[in-house]
Amino acid sequence: MAGVEYRSSSPSLQEAVSGATTVVHLAAVTTPATSVARPSLEDENIRFTLALSDACSKTGVEHLIYASSGGTVYGEAFAPVDERQPINPMCPYAAAKAACENHLREFAAASPTMVTVLRMSNAYGGGQVKQGDQGVVSFLAKQIIQGQEVPLFGNTIRDYVYIEDVVRAFAAAVTRPSKFEIYNISTGVGAYLVDLAQLVARLLNKDARLVVGMPRPFDLHCNVLKNDKAKSMLDWSPRYSLEDGLGEYLKEFALE
Repeated sequence: MAGVEYRSSSPSLQEAVSGATTVVHLAAVTTPATSVARPSLEDENIRFTLALSDACSKTGVEHLIYASSGGTVYGEAFAPVDERQPINPMCPYAAAKAACENHLREFAAASPTMVTVLRMSNAYGGGQVKQGDQGVVSFLAKQIIQGQEVPLFGNTIRDYVYIEDVVRAFAAAVTRPSKFEIYNISTGVGAYLVDLAQLVARLLNKDARLVVGMPRPFDLHCNVLKNDKAKSMLDWSPRYSLEDGLGEYLKEFALE
């Protein structure tokens, strides 16, 4: 996207954001699984968000965009949820995202800086690689290509959104600032984990050796997000179906 500049947060956040009109906050050091194993890690995510908002205020940044987690902050969602749904974080990762959102709401009310929160569902694609417990689609593809068993933690339902659609959502948010708004960025369509794995296998023309176990304590059974608000206020909607997005990603994956 034209006009986007990368800056390091070293040596200082104020130096990094000085002169910027819009700042996009994507930084985090945890996943739901790592946060359960070490809840204290979430302190770093919260402290960084506090420090970044303070730096934005002191340097006159007009608009701060925060990448939150629609896939976790709502908790169990057995029907598609919109932004009016009360949040119910059920793991330290989600609780920290909610805490950052709450801080940014108060920050926006007390500061000239405008804030947009994008609650993303389960994003996949691009250069995503399997590292630890992150990146379910890349993990599935790797296991299936190598002919290994594919362990699944239950047959959960998730809303998988392709990275190209996520990037367009951030681009739309940059051009439509307001005092404080929250948007779900999603497809609005849920997919079972077993169906996802079988679709990945079919697109790779491989067999999938699935082993379905029990969900982990922090694994939500169902999470699907409505995106009507983003459609109406950001003029954004997802362009990729799950099959189309997976097809694009797996082309790249096969070349790695």
